[in-house]
Amino acid sequence: MTWWLGIVLLQFGLIGLYARHAEALGWLGLIGFVLAFFGASLTSGILFLQSSAVPLIATRFPPLANDLLVGPVFWVLLNEAGFGGGIVLFAVATMRARVYPRWAGLLVIIGIALYLASWVPPDRLLSHAIALASNLTFGFGIAWMGYALWSEKQRVRQVA
Repeated sequence: MTWWLGIVLLQFGLIGLYARHAEALGWLGLIGFVLAFFGASLTSGILFLQSSAVPLIATRFPPLANDLLVGPVFWVLLNEAGFGGGIVLFAVATMRARVYPRWAGLLVIIGIALYLASWVPPDRLLSHAIALASNLTFGFGIAWMGYALWSEKQRVRQVA
């Protein structure tokens, strides 16, 4: 359930990060924002289903619960392409427009790349370690962008 809450909060953060600099981010930023938001919405739906409905279904219909946990490959690929591709485009747009620190955008991109790399190792422990590094890197990049946005508002308030 905490993953679901994190994705929902990320969506609010994306709105703020995009809305403040929409004009500077241009079409690339808009496309990245829409794809990332759509992918995050799909992710939140999948996570909510897996954490809430599947345990209830598992007691009466285990095969259906297993199918819901694994999920159709199409939805998983659509989710990963939408969110991962969108957030990378968004990060590139922020780096090009120089509206947030370049390293923050780069950390977001590295976080997505690490997440995709976590699918590769056959060793479950290594896969989890790479996924953890991915989450930390991605989260730090988004938090850095958020801090930059917040501190920018604070500077504007002090000047006014």
